[in-house]
Amino acid sequence: MRNDCVILAAGLSSRMGKWKPEVEVGGIPMIRRSISNASMTSRQVIVVGGYNFSLLSRLIGDLPHVTLVENTRYEKGMLTSVKTALNYIRTVRFFIALADMPYIQPETFSLMEDRFFEDALFPIYKGMRGHPVLVNSTVSSIIADAPETLMMKDILKSCRISEIEVNDPGILKDVDRLSDIE
Repeated sequence: MRNDCVILAAGLSSRMGKWKPEVEVGGIPMIRRSISNASMTSRQVIVVGGYNFSLLSRLIGDLPHVTLVENTRYEKGMLTSVKTALNYIRTVRFFIALADMPYIQPETFSLMEDRFFEDALFPIYKGMRGHPVLVNSTVSSIIADAPETLMMKDILKSCRISEIEVNDPGILKDVDRLSDIE
């Protein structure tokens, strides 16, 4: 089963000092690398942008199976980006991934897709929970009804969480500083 994948790319990148989606990782912009890894196993990738939306649009270009949507409320938090994506999701289950995590291996998405879970599934590496998270339509409904003041982690705390062990340190590696780039 191939699921949709939402990649959240709306933030300001304030910790890095540079706008993360355009920072090169392995010779390509970080956002394109994150999309590439997710798209190898996803039906479609929905990228939600906000800050620097026109530049994000140019970086993504005309990549196949990628839908770019604008969150005009991105300053209110990550949940607004997930809510924005809900109108574009066409699968019962979908991944939520972060644009600043370009080291997640495509195999992690595949392993997670094949696993049964109740509401949400997180990958685990060496006992630590990472990203992406795979959620089902129950969680989608909760997100749709949640006030924008909530955080995604608060919504997920109310869900039945499953975990899957993966051999992928990339699930823990977000890029917050230029020194985080391998």
